[in-house]
Formats: sequence, structure tokens, C-alpha cells
Amino acid sequence: MTITNDDREHFQATVSDFHAQPEPDSCLPTAIKNVLHSLADKNGDPSLKYSISEIGEALNYTKHRASASDQIASRLDPLLEDAGYEVNVMIGSDFGQLQKIIDSEKRSLPICELHESYFEAVESNNSGYNPEPGRDGYGNWQHVVIPFKVNDENVLYFDPFLQFFHNLDDLDESGAMVQPITAFNEWWSRPEKRWTLWIEPVKQQTLSASFDGG
Repeated sequence: MTITNDDREHFQATVSDFHAQPEPDSCLPTAIKNVLHSLADKNGDPSLKYSISEIGEALNYTKHRASASDQIASRLDPLLEDAGYEVNVMIGSDFGQLQKIIDSEKRSLPICELHESYFEAVESNNSGYNPEPGRDGYGNWQHVVIPFKVNDENVLYFDPFLQFFHNLDDLDESGAMVQPITAFNEWWSRPEKRWTLWIEPVKQQTLSASFDGG
């Protein structure tokens, strides 16, 4: 099953206001900014429109040392709580759940962490991506992309690393990238287990749960 023209048109309409990451190690705050702005436009909620620097501060981003990749939800939730939203994280690869997140009206687009071997596969020339010791116990920068469509054969996604690539055969004018689902799964599921995050409205507690401390 191929990615359809409708899929590409939806992609193009959504990413027209997306930003490419300004630094080789700033993919995470940039991706979060993009999905928050998209969610804000979808739900008519401008309170979700944060700058890359605001998100980077929440993630303890430092140029040339990337963002902290541990406890992402607890780092971002204080930024989002006044707007009534929170971060959710899924560990491991589940394409069915990924498409449910993409299709949801209340959730943001998902952000998937990929193994660094992704760069070796999508670009034959040196992309400039050179993971260095990170700020946390994981040791390297993590790289993330934003999936838009999953089918039996392919994944359509946006890569914020866009402006740093030198030679991409799989990139169209809108910035869309398409890779076989088998390859994407390899990058998404390589050890250590990769994560996916998205933003959605804070879950409402029942009255009894709040009294029970649940």
C-alpha cells in the first residue's frame, strides 16, 4: 500500500508552519514545538504555542550537548499544565497504537525516537550528525522524527534535521520523507528500547479517586 496523494496533501498543509531544527542536536525541542503548534491550531488553543527556547529550557537543552532524554514527561508537564495538557510516553514499537495517536483529534502528532543507524541508511554522504556524549546516562544524543501516516508498507514522516541533510533521494518539496515500515521498525525498536511521546489533555480524576489519592 503506497502513501496516497491525500496523505501528502494533509502532510503539506500541516508542516507548512513547521520549523527545521536550528542546531544538529536540537531535534527534540524543535519536534515538540512543531507538534504543539499543530495541536494548538487543530484545537484552537494558542496557549500551546511555545518557542523552541522555552521548550529547550524545560528539557535542559545546551548547544552541542543536546537535551536531557530522561524523565521527559516530568520535565515538560509543568510547562503544559496551565493549558490542561500532559505528556504521554510509550516504550517499544507499536504501529497500531502509533496510527491511533496520529488519527486522534485530541492528541498531538507523535514523536518517535530512532536509533542513529537511521542516518547511515537515509543518506549516503556525511549528514553532519555526529553523536557526542550526552547530558544524561544514555550517553548519546537521541534523534526524533514526527510520523504522519502508517500503512502496511510505509511510514510518512517529518524529520526536523531537514536543513542538515546533504543528499536525500526520499525527500520531496514539502519535506515529506517515506521509508519502508520494516526499516522504520528497525530504527524504532533497536536496543535500548526506543520511546514515543505525544501530548494530550490531562486525564480527569473521578471524585473518589482524588480522595483515595489515586
